[in-house]
Amino acid sequence: MEELRARATRLFLRAMVPVSVLGAITLTLPSAHGQVSKGEVQQAIRRGVEFLKEKAAAEDGPELELAAYAMLVAGAPENTPVIQRAIRRAREKVVDGKYAALRHHIYEAAVDAMLLEEADAKEHQPEIEAIARYLVSKQDPEGYWEYPFRKVGGDTSITQYGALGLWAATRSGVKVPIRVWDRLGGWLLRTQLKDGGFAYWPVGTNDNPARREPRHSMAAAGVGSLLIARLHLAEGKEWSPAERKKGSDKLALGVLEAVEEE
Repeated sequence: MEELRARATRLFLRAMVPVSVLGAITLTLPSAHGQVSKGEVQQAIRRGVEFLKEKAAAEDGPELELAAYAMLVAGAPENTPVIQRAIRRAREKVVDGKYAALRHHIYEAAVDAMLLEEADAKEHQPEIEAIARYLVSKQDPEGYWEYPFRKVGGDTSITQYGALGLWAATRSGVKVPIRVWDRLGGWLLRTQLKDGGFAYWPVGTNDNPARREPRHSMAAAGVGSLLIARLHLAEGKEWSPAERKKGSDKLALGVLEAVEEE
């Protein structure tokens, strides 16, 4: 029965993810006004890196790893003191093969995985694998993630981070069970709103009306998580960089694939 359900989910994801994505995109289409140049974007990124470098220098909370990851992705060198401190602390959260977050649970674990994978996936693979085990253990059988102290039947924002953290793990070579992606995709399709968007907390699982309303940020979270699930279910087996090279580019990263600028 479990295998039949898994196969059904995969087929449904292949058919419905494009529809789900189009539905959510209608909520987030940008205006033609206010366009900026590439130079302005690069300048803003440089200013952002300098801001984070200054502010994160005195940061002791879990936000340190997030700032360091943003700096790395923006092009800051790995030997930047703030980045080195964040990497060291993320690794220290793994003791005897077990990961323990400081405070922010799934958010924190996912950012730690992304930071370590971005810095050096091969060197940090043991820690990334421990984080992946933590994330898998925290997924509800229905497919979502949420705060351990706030049971609302699923949180789209936190679920996004569960997906991002495990995606980083697969990029580093860690195997993630197919059932994780099956359940994730199924939950997202079941909780997508009728207008194509997503809410923080799905309809019918809580008493906070504001959390049941569609949000642009949650459209991005829901669609992104659906695409990550579909990516790993596309060929019905665990995804890895090696498998991607052997397979068809059509089922690689899709709209999540980096585009080379001309």
